[in-house]
Amino acid sequence: MKTALRTSKSALCRLLAAALLLPFAALPLAAQEEASRPLPASAAADFLGSWVIRITSPQGEFDADLIIRSVGDKVVASVALGPLGDHEVEDIVQTEDGIELRFEADFAGQSFAVTMPLRRDGEGLTGSLQESNGLFALDFTGLTLAKAEELELAGERQRQTAEGGGGGLGGRGSERTKLTLDGKDVSIRFDPAKQDEKAFERISSIGEGEVLLFELHQSTKLRTDLDLHFGDTLVIKENVAENYPGVYSLWLQKAGDGWNLLFNDKADVWGTQHDSEADSATVPLLFSTQAAEPAETLTVELAEADQGGTLRIAWGPYEWTTAFTVAD
Repeated sequence: MKTALRTSKSALCRLLAAALLLPFAALPLAAQEEASRPLPASAAADFLGSWVIRITSPQGEFDADLIIRSVGDKVVASVALGPLGDHEVEDIVQTEDGIELRFEADFAGQSFAVTMPLRRDGEGLTGSLQESNGLFALDFTGLTLAKAEELELAGERQRQTAEGGGGGLGGRGSERTKLTLDGKDVSIRFDPAKQDEKAFERISSIGEGEVLLFELHQSTKLRTDLDLHFGDTLVIKENVAENYPGVYSLWLQKAGDGWNLLFNDKADVWGTQHDSEADSATVPLLFSTQAAEPAETLTVELAEADQGGTLRIAWGPYEWTTAFTVAD
């Protein structure tokens, strides 16, 4: 709820900024290297799937999303690095230990070449994010998306945002609200954004039909083991795969004098990556500019109610609410 960099707070961004003081005109970019042949899908079979990687920076850690998939007979990847940008990668090569992603990133109008060597480590991944000329190298480990979510639900792991997530980069970590109905769970993971962020300023001036975007945070994510009715709107489990919980990103959309809540099938994206074509449900919200319980940071709450529950979003004096029931 592509992406802005805030150099004043992130040690990682300061590291990159220092690197960009060097004469980049003299550095070869990935585009200047000899073109690589497309990597056959069979050569990367152990790496295909959705991953959550935890990157270690000089002053802390943050999570990023990595999807490696086959298109025809070649391997491609999507890398969502939060404040370091989102990248579609086709230049992937096989190495002695695994595979390596190669792409160009942009910072302050300057381009630089990045490599991401990956290798399997048991059920997970290890690797690093490197500037190809050695200006920086950030190690990371990775879990499958399913495993990361399992650990989050069990309270054994917490999503770490690029603003800190408790890792020392200057921000706060993700939080979770959960409701158990009929022995099954509905949960929402959200980042407690602060009121000094641009998204908060836009609430009072956002245009009709526009979606509230968050430059510094992951999108808010719903996970449900139950089919839910929000009025006449059905939000289903198994929207991604059979026998798998429903997973959605949640977005606030201005609608007349009020707001809608959008349920989007792309669940693991950054807060600027709303894809309207993936919206699967729209729910009108009750909206107030005088919240009964003002919230210093963005807060999402699930509470039990008759035959279901209520969902409340609060931020400063603003409040958005809706009720839902469990579908038969």
